[in-house]
Amino acid sequence: MRFIFLNVILVIFFTSCSQQENNKEKSKNQQEEVVNTSIADSLTMSNHLKAFGMLEQFFDNANYQVIKAKDTNYFYFSRTADFLIQVHQYKIIKGDSASLKIDSIQLAEDGKLVQWKFVDQKLNLISASDSSIHWRSSNLDSTNFTLKKMNKKDFQLVEPKNSTTTFTQTITLSSFLVRSFYDYKHGTRYAFDTANFTKKRGKIKPLF
Repeated sequence: MRFIFLNVILVIFFTSCSQQENNKEKSKNQQEEVVNTSIADSLTMSNHLKAFGMLEQFFDNANYQVIKAKDTNYFYFSRTADFLIQVHQYKIIKGDSASLKIDSIQLAEDGKLVQWKFVDQKLNLISASDSSIHWRSSNLDSTNFTLKKMNKKDFQLVEPKNSTTTFTQTITLSSFLVRSFYDYKHGTRYAFDTANFTKKRGKIKPLF
């Protein structure tokens, strides 16, 4: 009877030890999985951060004029967060901004794609460099859109069927809006003059 009892105790002991080892190994594997996932996520975020840096360098937080036929629009690109570039689209009516629409370039809901809400459609970022940016429509047709630098400031949007739209960089947004209102009141065209109107002061001569 004692022998049977001892065997039962030994079986319970070894079973308990084995269970503890299994739990330790399982916990270790789970921790490694969490660490690996965390590393993967951080690498993804790092790549996205680089992409947004490249986009900011391309757009330059600037204001652009877009002329198509008789219609003139303006686009102002502004990076307001690490993973957010706001795109303000507006018109100039009677010297003031009007018909304002705000789109955005940001991470998709799953955090895996950089996405631009552009003219009622979603474009997914494919690649970006300092001279060109490639997008693909999330629609079923998966058409491609390309932004190409024409010079240091201006760029072209190449749409499907090789249709192109030119984005011409203006002076800074604040100066552009102030001058646009002045132009409307006085019939001038200072808003489109890239000259620096800041008065340059010479060196102040010492009194003694």
